[in-house]
Amino acid sequence: MLKIGIIGLPNIGKSTLFNALTGMKVPQDNFPFCTVDPNICVVPVPDPQLVEIARFFPEAKVTHKTLEFIDIAGLIEGSHQGEGLGNQFLSNIRGVDAILHLVRCFEDENVSHFNPIIDPVRDVKIIESELRHSDLEIVEKGIKKLEKQVSKTQPHIREELELLQKVVEILNNNSFTEPGFNTLEFERISQYQILSFKPTLYIANIGEKKLDLNNNKLYISLNNFCKGSNRDILPVSAKVEAEIAELPEKEAGLFRDELLLGENILNRIIEKCFTLLGLITFYTCVGGNEVRAWSLEKGETIVAAAGKIHTDMADGFIKGQVYRLPELQQYGSEKELRNLGLVHTEGRDYQVKDKDIINIIFK
Repeated sequence: MLKIGIIGLPNIGKSTLFNALTGMKVPQDNFPFCTVDPNICVVPVPDPQLVEIARFFPEAKVTHKTLEFIDIAGLIEGSHQGEGLGNQFLSNIRGVDAILHLVRCFEDENVSHFNPIIDPVRDVKIIESELRHSDLEIVEKGIKKLEKQVSKTQPHIREELELLQKVVEILNNNSFTEPGFNTLEFERISQYQILSFKPTLYIANIGEKKLDLNNNKLYISLNNFCKGSNRDILPVSAKVEAEIAELPEKEAGLFRDELLLGENILNRIIEKCFTLLGLITFYTCVGGNEVRAWSLEKGETIVAAAGKIHTDMADGFIKGQVYRLPELQQYGSEKELRNLGLVHTEGRDYQVKDKDIINIIFK
């Protein structure tokens, strides 16, 4: 299950966004640290293709992928030094796979802000600085610990020490520069859960009055900043989305069409996060008893997909049988596809494609 953390300054709409994504009704009071304990909710990932596949297996259980959203209290300047209990809050999201960094891009005298002048670029830099300093504290503690263990008989300790020293150098220069680590190096430093290196989606909370982005100067300034530093940004009206989330599905669709909002916020964020994380989706139909969606890193082989399902499948992999939804829709059943030779047999080097339907044969 993927875990997504929501961060930002106080009173920018994090809990409102959390409610819009999850359908929950957590408090949204207009004062700092309304959220003290993290709000956590697991939601199924909407997947029309999974539902369509299930139509051909009417007796099967349908299992969606899930996402866990974690909404922590607002960070403030000095959070890494304990101001506002910032480090305590950050510890709640160190294990996430990706981060939603919400930024205030609306004026509203009824919603307090730490600074009377709303400046989204300044706010982003404050949060980035707090993440960087918090990461440095953790990494430097790791370095001190490793320095006591270094010896000629433990080369892996020295290698990890050198790797952490490189991390410190990167964080001191610019935490959002591509680190340049290979896969093995990333695995070795993963235990430190460095927030500054996690895939991040910047969400511009545009409020409810200036939905026309061309006339929202705050959004334009943040968008230009993100473009200049190659960061992905998504404009959202958290308040409007939260209100729509409370409506019946048909009314919600009509309201979205009327406001020209496009697809709902959950789907848009899921799509962005999957892109950031380099993930694709594949499906299994186990004996016609369960139709299920799975996540996999793009470029992974069918053996890796088998391992997602169960380690025994990867260890005893013999072959994979693969087909696609359009053929299933055209011919009506998996059995007919087999009769027509449209279920392809693939070996262990086959790279799984997005939306593949897979059956694993193993010892």
